[in-house]
Amino acid sequence: MKDENGVMVQSVVRALDILCLFQQAEELGISEIAREMGLGKSTAYGLVNSLVSRGFLEQSVTSKKYRLGIRNFELGRCTQQRMNLRGEAAPLIKELLLPYHETVHLAAHFQGEGVFLETFPLLGAAALSTQAGQRFPMHCSGMGKAMLAYLPEEYLRRHIFNRPLKALTPYTITDPGALAEELALARRCGYAVDNQESELGLRCIGAPILDFRGQVSAAVSVCGPVYRMDEQRMQQIASSLVQCARLISRRMGYKAG
Repeated sequence: MKDENGVMVQSVVRALDILCLFQQAEELGISEIAREMGLGKSTAYGLVNSLVSRGFLEQSVTSKKYRLGIRNFELGRCTQQRMNLRGEAAPLIKELLLPYHETVHLAAHFQGEGVFLETFPLLGAAALSTQAGQRFPMHCSGMGKAMLAYLPEEYLRRHIFNRPLKALTPYTITDPGALAEELALARRCGYAVDNQESELGLRCIGAPILDFRGQVSAAVSVCGPVYRMDEQRMQQIASSLVQCARLISRRMGYKAG
């Protein structure tokens, strides 16, 4: 199965189409789903049973029909939080970070990768070709290390330390022990630094954003060329960045202590 966007898996498309049926009905039986989808009952049942096993559908004890499961709410809540994050973060970023006239990024994480949510470029800022939804390695970026520093050990073992740390530049940290030390330093300082680790000639500072559960959900960073990001300016930016990340965290429901 293929459309203009490339190859698609028919069973996955059908499963998603089944979920969309529940936009118009609170509950549906197998016969109704099969009819609406133009499928045989056995095929419809297999798809529905797969969705039930993953929590996307659940079966009513009384009617025996199916309805949307809690998993949809959980994913929708994550999406809503990230959308709210952009709105809450933007005014603080513009007030505290854009005056430095460098590129500011907002990002989240997913299964060991960073995901850009928003970029705030300024005239004269470093030319960074990033866009919302683009992924990046966490072990060699300021934002990535800032998030890794506050993520659980189990997350680090599963997604970071169980695979080689790829070198993007000669400055990339590829030794797990050295990376662990970097993360410990980031926890002490409240921010992490990318010193030409992801791109030559570029320095970035990242700070974590915590949610209402006290868990790191995102990060904010300031990136600029090496010739503008000297030690003194890095310290100035780091101070504003940490303040900005803390204020965003508060707006996301985080309460210190």
